[in-house]
Amino acid sequence: MREALHACAKTHPDIALFLWESPTLSLDTVDASFHLRIGGSSDSSIIAFPLAQDEIMIVVHPNNPIQHLSKDDLQDIFSGKVNDWNDLGRLSESIQVWIYPEGDDLRQVFDLVILGSEQNTSRAFIAPDPDAMLEAVSSDEAAIGYLPKSWLTENVKAIELSETDVESLTQTVLAVTKANPQGAALILLSCLQGDIGKAEIDNLYKIPGD
Repeated sequence: MREALHACAKTHPDIALFLWESPTLSLDTVDASFHLRIGGSSDSSIIAFPLAQDEIMIVVHPNNPIQHLSKDDLQDIFSGKVNDWNDLGRLSESIQVWIYPEGDDLRQVFDLVILGSEQNTSRAFIAPDPDAMLEAVSSDEAAIGYLPKSWLTENVKAIELSETDVESLTQTVLAVTKANPQGAALILLSCLQGDIGKAEIDNLYKIPGD
């Protein structure tokens, strides 16, 4: 959303825009006009503005020959029931599972949709954010993890899933605030949902309703 936010801020020179990134568990929203998250929330006190939709993609190293995994395959891999790619008829290497910290937006969606009642394997490595996940999977032929589609590069390969799983893993990107936005925050949010913001957002995301 960085480019979209800057594009909107430029339309109002009197707005001073400060952006910072933080893992969900250490996100301090007290002094923030609003913050961005992916997926819904059970907190009824928040006010959420939908900005885009992003799909959480299962990713492996480009040299991994695997093309498709079922939901059952993913459950077995991420729960630790299957620990070697050879068990799936692929590489003869131990699977290196990468996940996000507990409480992270992406992990919450993935655990709910894919793992269900299963638990992540204790052998999983932790990537603090998508940038770290991208680096980890792109540098290890035996690695598997997941990324928002907007983060994909040629350094990783997305795995094909069923249409139902793809739909379930497609989540809304939200601007969240605890109170009705006022002043500069309201101007920015209105711009993000308007033509200027959508023009930038559409370069990376799917716009809700399109």
